[in-house]
Amino acid sequence: MNNDEECPGMLLDADLYIFKVFTNKQESMTSWFLDALNYAIHEKLDIINLSIGSPDFTDLPFKDKIEQVTNSSSNIFF
Repeated sequence: MNNDEECPGMLLDADLYIFKVFTNKQESMTSWFLDALNYAIHEKLDIINLSIGSPDFTDLPFKDKIEQVTNSSSNIFF
């Protein structure tokens, strides 16, 4: 970790990836999330932050992908 003495804990040379998976009307499709998560796996990103909520807990493709990511050897943390 490359710490700055004035702001300990900050990783100054970290890359930040932002994936837009919602339209401006707050609409989304599962496939957009799956594409973003597949890219994260492919690029071997270290941390994924999903700040989402949904009443749909039966979206099996999404749940399966989250399990794949967390069980993969890519060491991705949520």
